[in-house]
Amino acid sequence: LSILHLLSLVPPGPPTRPAVFGVSATTMSIRWEEPYHDGGSKVTGYWIEKKERNIILWVRENKIPCFECNYKAEGLIEGLEYQFRVCAMNSAGLGKASEASKRTVAQNPVGKCKRK
Repeated sequence: LSILHLLSLVPPGPPTRPAVFGVSATTMSIRWEEPYHDGGSKVTGYWIEKKERNIILWVRENKIPCFECNYKAEGLIEGLEYQFRVCAMNSAGLGKASEASKRTVAQNPVGKCKRK
């Protein structure tokens, strides 16, 4: 890469707002679309942050970057309400966070019996 090209690189734009699906008492899956603008360099991974309803701070959820546009959060607390947001990363650094997902309560789907 030329010096000029490196100087023109910027962190990627925000991914789309994550959608929550596959909710249970302790897990939620989220999916999103890649950023509209990659900053001039391929997106190399995503960081997911979560927030509990009554807490101001966002907490990083994944220990290593996520390479797909979906993620399963585990170890959630039943009955708590969660929101998620996603940041994309490229060789220039970490981009701005996406909009936060809708608030979702960690609970098992209603009307489905658990098989033993």
